[in-house]
Amino acid sequence: MEYQDYETSGRFMPDLAHKALAEMWRSIPDALLSQTEMEFIISNYPGFSIEELQSTYERIVGPYPSEPAPRSLTHYCRIAIRKVMAFNLQLPHGISKLDLPATLLSFLRLEY
Repeated sequence: MEYQDYETSGRFMPDLAHKALAEMWRSIPDALLSQTEMEFIISNYPGFSIEELQSTYERIVGPYPSEPAPRSLTHYCRIAIRKVMAFNLQLPHGISKLDLPATLLSFLRLEY
């Protein structure tokens, strides 16, 4: 297990916190934030820079669009499948019982 720290403008996010945040982001259906939305959010936090937020966001989520954009169809499918599995008390152990290729099982486990 890695314990690397990610630096953002002099602040550090431990590797485990970074991984947890990335996993949480993969498990929600919220749309991707745009540059305008990022700037609006950051204006409420004077001690936090837009560069710091952008750097952290891009490391976890990937590049963000200039305009608001929905998540990918594959992401929404993952959310729907996990929601049904959770309702049937099959998360997380039920994923390995699905007859799917290893890449899809990893995707459902929020590994990428």
